Amino acid sequence: MRRRRFLAGLAAAAAAPLVPRLGRAQSAALPADAIDQIAAFVELVRARWRIPGVAVAVLLDGEPVLVQGFGVKNLVTGEPVDAHTAFEIGSCSKAYTAAAAALLVEVGQIGWDDPVKRVMPELALYDPAVADQVSLRDLLSHRVGLSRAHLAEFGSDLSRAEVLARAVDAPKLAEFRTRHCYSNLGFVITAEVVSRLAGEPFDRFVAGRFLEPLAMADSTAAARGWRAIANVADPHQEWDYRQIPVMPLDSDNFMGAGSLYVSAHDAVAWLQLQLGRSGLIAQASLDEMQRAQIRDPVEYGLGWRVGSHAGRRFAAHEGAVRGFRARTHVVPEIGYASFVAVNSEGAAPQAIATFIDQVVNRLPRTDVIDEAEAASAGRRAQAADRLKADMKLHPLDPANALPLSAFGGHYRNRGFGELTLDEDRDALRVSLRDASSFAGWLVRYGDRSFAYQAGGFSGRTEARPLRLNDPRVHFQLDQDKAVGLELLDMWFGPSSFERA
Repeated sequence: MRRRRFLAGLAAAAAAPLVPRLGRAQSAALPADAIDQIAAFVELVRARWRIPGVAVAVLLDGEPVLVQGFGVKNLVTGEPVDAHTAFEIGSCSKAYTAAAAALLVEVGQIGWDDPVKRVMPELALYDPAVADQVSLRDLLSHRVGLSRAHLAEFGSDLSRAEVLARAVDAPKLAEFRTRHCYSNLGFVITAEVVSRLAGEPFDRFVAGRFLEPLAMADSTAAARGWRAIANVADPHQEWDYRQIPVMPLDSDNFMGAGSLYVSAHDAVAWLQLQLGRSGLIAQASLDEMQRAQIRDPVEYGLGWRVGSHAGRRFAAHEGAVRGFRARTHVVPEIGYASFVAVNSEGAAPQAIATFIDQVVNRLPRTDVIDEAEAASAGRRAQAADRLKADMKLHPLDPANALPLSAFGGHYRNRGFGELTLDEDRDALRVSLRDASSFAGWLVRYGDRSFAYQAGGFSGRTEARPLRLNDPRVHFQLDQDKAVGLELLDMWFGPSSFERA
């Protein structure tokens, strides 16, 4: 039944206008109706998941066959997205950082395995020996062993200099060079190394060496990129089953990890570079970046997640930042690449990119919408099971429950700093020093268990229901008073705070 509804929706969406093509004539290998199928699917996803706008670029044999914008930049203004509308691409920016480092490696200013401390002598990490040895290869492949429980991963109020100075507070998650431990901080450090070696700001270096030579005039690597360009999509988040525009994240202190804005039109030139068609970067550098540098628990290159699908090696990356999601995918062997960006959150880029891959490369079709929704339902079921287990372990008895005042006060964590809980009528208001965007509330669902909810609803917890995917907070008690708490979050993992 779900598959029939999916196919019926796809057929209905096929009334979408024909998509402009750029570049040479359509490749003979491309199915005749591929462009119309893709356009119809994008519109189906937009309608199904309430996506405001989408940017899509597809290359085959190294040439663009589809470059298009869909939907609107802002649901309030209704201004349409076009091929030149820029979207923030989050961690898809990491490939630009790796490429910038590769240019310096090519001219001998630094080697992939040289300690970066010779460029940043003040660098301090969780272990002085690791700080002395860590290289570009380590930082760009996430094999330093850094935990994500750190303000550098959150979008804090800290300056970039303060983020780098507090790198020493990022906890250790694994032994050095033994595991892939995803870390934005490693790319912020790399950007600083590149800047110092190049003698200019990192965003200026990326613009001068990539964006300008590739004529990527719609795009920017500048901090606060939404101010630097006119044709830009606005971020959206879903609240109460509707999408609303939100403020863009100030990504200055994410520089190198997730700050670029790129349009569908400009993505073509970047994808061609990654396919070895630009001449701006050596093939040996591309090979190195798209080769696995660590394999446990995932294969990761330098700024790219790598692997094999349908017998062909690929390099891909996802991007996630407030109100935006993106995905970039390249298969150099056949000159195939795709770019998908949306100005909302969720699984739309992955679903659209998977559908494009299946159509263009004549792979077996699957119902990617059904698969994404099933995966989401599975995560919700797991979250519900966790909540039920919490409630069973420490059930809430309103008649005998500890007052909220027992949980209020100040708590500290090495990576996140100071967290404050204030009783506000019948709620606990939570704030994190140096991260104003973390401000929110704790909704009680167990004797010592709460769910964290970002954003400000005023006053009473009844104004906002418990949501299954909210991070959970468990308090440790001693004689009816909280002495610590554990924050359980899907992004950062468990983080323990002690009462200050």
